[in-house]
Formats: sequence, C-alpha cells, structure tokens
Amino acid sequence: MRKRVLLTVILAAALLSGCSEDVVVPYGPAPTPRGPLALAAPDNGRLRARNWPRACDLLTEADIRAILPSTTRVSSTSEDGKFISTGGEAPYNFVVPDARCGYEVFFPGTYDPSRGASVFAEVHFAGSPELARQNWDKFVADPGNLQCTADFPGLGADACLRDRLTKYFTVRKKGVIVQIGSHDPNLAQGTRLAGQSAEDAAASAWNATRVWEAEVTPLFVRPVLARLP
Repeated sequence: MRKRVLLTVILAAALLSGCSEDVVVPYGPAPTPRGPLALAAPDNGRLRARNWPRACDLLTEADIRAILPSTTRVSSTSEDGKFISTGGEAPYNFVVPDARCGYEVFFPGTYDPSRGASVFAEVHFAGSPELARQNWDKFVADPGNLQCTADFPGLGADACLRDRLTKYFTVRKKGVIVQIGSHDPNLAQGTRLAGQSAEDAAASAWNATRVWEAEVTPLFVRPVLARLP
C-alpha cells in the first residue's frame, strides 16, 4: 500500500512539473521623454564640469522599469568621472560630479536572486559640437567598432559606435558624448527572454546573452538620446 501511495505522489509531481510554464522576462521601449534637458552654454568650447548633464538624469530608474516591466527592485549608484579632453591649447584634466550612473535591476527568473542585470550610462564629454567632434575622433573613433547611428532614427545622433567586445554603445549628439551599456544576469533554468523561443533558451544559456545584447541593451540608448539637446 505504501509503495502505491509513493508511486502516486511521484507521478503527480512529474505531471505538475511537466505542466509548469516557463518564466518569460518581458522587455520593450520606454516612453519617449517629454523633452531634452537644458544645458548651459559652453565656455571656450567646454562646459564647466558642474554644468555637465548628470548621467542619472539621462537614464532614469523610470526608464529601467519601463524597459523591463517585471522589475521588482532597482538599486542605483552615482559616481564622479575623471576625464581628459583634447582641443584648445592643451589637454585638459578634470573631475565631473555624477558623470556615471549605474543600476542593478532585479526581476524574477534569475539564477542567483541576489544578483541582477547591470545597466549604466556615463557622460564622457560636454561642450561645443566642434570640440565634442575632436574628442570623439581622438578618444572614441575606432574603425574596429560597429557603426550604429542608423539604429536610432529620429533621435538626432551625430555619431554612434558599438564596441565589438563589450557591446557598449557610445553616442555623440551635438556637444555631448555618452556611453551606455548593460549586462544580462544569469537566468535560471526554465527562464527565457521574451525574444527567445523555449527551444533557443534550452539550447544554451549564452543565447539569452545574445538576445539581450541585440534587443535589450539598445533600448537603454533611446531615452538618453531623446534627453540630449
């Protein structure tokens, strides 16, 4: 009798596990911001460090939650940036407050619930369009990276490059240069991104990273470009 009851329990558990649904992580574009940020006028081609746009104002927690709507928690950090710029009579070293903004984003379906996806935006230059172009040519332009300006139509990007290795985006719009990037978390077994089929997710964990880089990371670039004047 005990063997029959035990067999019944095992069969019921198997049926329940077979009927369980995958966890699907949704994503989509954030609403377009109402308008660009107001910036002060450059002084001799450069914008004073205290007048640079704050990275957390360019990419906000509200953007993150809209792009990843199953988000349950977001932690953020704001850091100063140390930069060197070219142009004018000599290179210029300076520290910019709140130039980098980082987010850790938590949502159901990750392998380790204590670790989320990471997203960041970092302002690399703010000043006149001409000086921004000079700094772009000296510090950013790399023929080995991918051109991506056409990936963001209607948002006014003057230049866009995507690093072949990290998959980070660096964009230039008028006088501002910003880098944006993200990393997906390790997804638990049975979890997949909305852009994946169940078969694709089951074939390799790396497939989620491929879809994240191709479809999710670009979504973080759009609100940044929309907020740049």
